[in-house]
This record gives sequence, structure tokens and C-alpha cells, in this order.
Amino acid sequence: GYIQSEHRHPCSGACRCFLSFLILVIVILLLTKLIIWATLLPRFPVFHVANMHVTNFNTDANPFTARWETKIRIENPNTKLYLYVDGMEVFMNYNNKYDVGITWINPMFMESKNKTSMQVVINTGESAHHAVPIWIAQDMGKDQKNGGVNFVLKIKVWATLKSGMWLWFRRSLMLNVECDDLKVNFGNSSREGTLEYIKDREDCYVSA
Repeated sequence: GYIQSEHRHPCSGACRCFLSFLILVIVILLLTKLIIWATLLPRFPVFHVANMHVTNFNTDANPFTARWETKIRIENPNTKLYLYVDGMEVFMNYNNKYDVGITWINPMFMESKNKTSMQVVINTGESAHHAVPIWIAQDMGKDQKNGGVNFVLKIKVWATLKSGMWLWFRRSLMLNVECDDLKVNFGNSSREGTLEYIKDREDCYVSA
């Protein structure tokens, strides 16, 4: 009989080498990323409402008017990462029912392990385009007469975490920050109120 010889495709060996090399590169890149991640331990920034003061609060006006001045403390807890806040959209929400005010905050930069404070001012009632519905104003008026109005401060944060020049790392973040249980007591005044004092107020909830 005839001896059958094997015919191998000339590219098969080269293809196997290329695939092995590609897999090796991917594994190395993944390991490098894991090592950098474990070294830097990136963490979300921390937000905390320090106090809030409300003026010009008029639920009888049409449109409803109010001015919220809120002091917020921000902390970058990362030891080796800088925090670049590219933009913040801040909403004052009534009792998780309706956004009664909105504003934007300028970009900011924070060094690692650093804290800062900012004063956020939200005005509403200046334009009919963003007017609060009458039924929402009526509900706030009822709560006000019963002792206090509950607000929730919601913040959309566009930020970037970056490392120094020796260990390159960059991560873009879009965070949702929610600071709830912000009860404003008006006392004997119908127009001005302050945030109810809580000894150990919790930090705001942050999620991506």
C-alpha cells in the first residue's frame, strides 16, 4: 500500500503562536490592572450635609418660592488618587415626591485625603418655566403647619479619579448622591426654617 503523508497548513503553527501570545498579553494586562487596583484601592468621595437654612419659603405664592442654603462637606478618602469633580447637578426634592429646586456647581479639584466644604444655594419661584405644581406647594404647607418639612438633597456627580505620574490610573465616575431625612423646622416663622439637629447625622448615600 501507499504511505499517506500528513499535509499541514503552513500557517497553523504561526496561528497557534500568535493566539498563545495574544492570550499571554491579555493575562498580563488583567494582572497589571488587578495589581494597580489592589494598590490604589479606589473609593467613592464622601458627602455630608452639615447644615441647611431656608428663607423666603412661601407655599401660598403662585409660583411657590423658596431659597435653600446648604453647607455640604466633601471628602476624598483615597490615599493615592486625586479627585476631579467635572460637574454637579443638585436637586432639592420634597419628601421623595417632586424636585422643587435645582442648581449646578462649578468643577473642583481635591487632593488625596483632603476635605472641603461648599455652600449650595438653590432658588425656586424665579421662573414660571420651573414652577412647582400647586398641589406640591399645598402639601408642603400642610407639613409646615404640622411642625416641619422633609427634604431630600440629590446630587448627580460627574467625576474622575486619577493617580500620580508614577502609577498611571484613571477612572471616570457618574455618581448618584442622596442625602435624606433633611427635616426643616420653621418654628414660629412661616418664611424661615433651619435643619433639625441630629447629633450623629449619617453621610449621604453614594452609588454609581
